[in-house]
Amino acid sequence: MQKLLRSQNNNHLGTELMKEMLSRDEHFTFTACGNSMMPLIPHGSKLTISKFIPENTLPCDILLYNREEKICAHRVVRIVDDLKGKKFITRGDSLLS
Repeated sequence: MQKLLRSQNNNHLGTELMKEMLSRDEHFTFTACGNSMMPLIPHGSKLTISKFIPENTLPCDILLYNREEKICAHRVVRIVDDLKGKKFITRGDSLLS
């Protein structure tokens, strides 16, 4: 089932709804806000989101995550293994140049 979510102010309700959908392995479409992923993903682009599976994640994949009550989409630039498991180092595409 395809669903469209709009995050006006990256509000708590939208975040909780996304978590719930992903916990049930549902995909949904998210409207990108901001310019940190320019030029590949301009503001207003539609992103299809699926469940995060750490073992299947590679450098160059794009992760959607919570940071300081905001939803962010950034590219994986490096994966580091340490005693606590994998850490995913991410960065917006506009910050890579």
